[in-house]
Amino acid sequence: MINKCEECTLCCELLPIKEINKQPSVLCSDCTLSKGCNIYNNRPEECKNFNCLYIEDNEMPDFLRPDKCNVIFEKITTKIFIAINHYNEPFAYERENVIDYIKSLNEKGISVITTSFTNEPNEVFVGEGHTEEGIKRVTSNILKNRV
Repeated sequence: MINKCEECTLCCELLPIKEINKQPSVLCSDCTLSKGCNIYNNRPEECKNFNCLYIEDNEMPDFLRPDKCNVIFEKITTKIFIAINHYNEPFAYERENVIDYIKSLNEKGISVITTSFTNEPNEVFVGEGHTEEGIKRVTSNILKNRV
């Protein structure tokens, strides 16, 4: 099975896009809810470069599609992911199915940092071989540059 966005448009809402002055947690003016990007072929580079784990990992279960769990998992490196929580549910990552997925990533040596775009992480889940300080150092500039 190949994971697809289908009616999920959470990235169009949660992510800040500097190229078009789009603020985090505001629906992009080029997006139609439950349908997607109206300028997909000409979308900004930031959108093209966004690595939604749900789309990249076809083994990720349907219940973890971002609009179903209120968390977007973004692949930063092969061993570091960011879990972006919906602003209406800043601790969506604490849902049992989401936290179980994060723990399964940690067991594979993948660290996950959760955020709601406040410049600071909510929590860091450290995978084998990483330290919390190291993960925060790697992701701090990414988070600061986005907001």
